[in-house]
Order: sequence, then structure tokens, then C-alpha cells
Amino acid sequence: MYPKRFQDNGLSKYSYTTRILVKCPRCSALAQIVTADLHKISSDRKLVCTHCGLNKLKSSPGYGFSYKPVDPFFGELLWLQVNCCGKTLWFFNYEHMFKVKSYVEASLRENLRFSHGWSNRSMVSRLPNWVKSAKNRNNVLKAISNLEKSGKISLS
Repeated sequence: MYPKRFQDNGLSKYSYTTRILVKCPRCSALAQIVTADLHKISSDRKLVCTHCGLNKLKSSPGYGFSYKPVDPFFGELLWLQVNCCGKTLWFFNYEHMFKVKSYVEASLRENLRFSHGWSNRSMVSRLPNWVKSAKNRNNVLKAISNLEKSGKISLS
């Protein structure tokens, strides 16, 4: 049997920020932060809650990226987060979560050489060591599975 394989496509964490799922600061329901222009990382962002009607626009760069479970633009709590190994495992959106899951599941993790050479700017290369550690693999996958089963996921 062949090992489960993961090839890093080189996408950075910025690639997963065109749609971010957050907890609405007004009503605590699921809200989204979307970019006005999908082709520009630095474009304006809108925080929209369809439950209470909250609609905020932010044209400044935002708070910046951190390893905290908040979005980098408005600083709101991320919707997809779960406790794991004494820390918080979080994701910007479903695509981000499934990419991390496929990375963690893989026993063979490959980095590809890009036209400009080797790079460690990809989202998976920047994951915390505790997420990448083989000794935590089962705990991380169980936490993701629990998040999937929690009812927070609705692919509509």
C-alpha cells in the first residue's frame, strides 16, 4: 500500500483570506469577511452577517497575521476553531481546514521546487510545529473531525 501523499502547492496563508468565517460581534452568529476584489490581497474587506444584518467596511490593511484565532482585518474571533493539544487549532474557512487536514493526514509530505527556487512561504510550511508533529497527528485529526461533526460546517 502506498503512503498518503501531500504535495505543497506553495499557496500562502494570504490565499485563504478572500473569505473568512467569523463569529459576528453583534449577534454571535456566523458572519463572513469577504474581499471586494478577489485578485488583490490588499483590497477593501467587508464583514457581513446575514443573521442580524451587520455590514462593516474596512479599507485599511487590518491587524495583521498572528497565531491567534482572530481574523487579520477586523480582529473578530474565527468561526472554525477547536481546542487541541492544549492549544487552539483554527482555520479561516473550510478550504483552509481541509488543506491542513490533508497535510496532517499525509505520511509523505513533499515540497515542490518553484521556478524561482525553494520557498518556505507556503501556509503549510508556516504551520506551528505542534500541528506538523507526527506525535500529534491523531489528536489534530480528531480535533478537525470533532469540528466537522459539531454542526459548524455547512457547505451551502
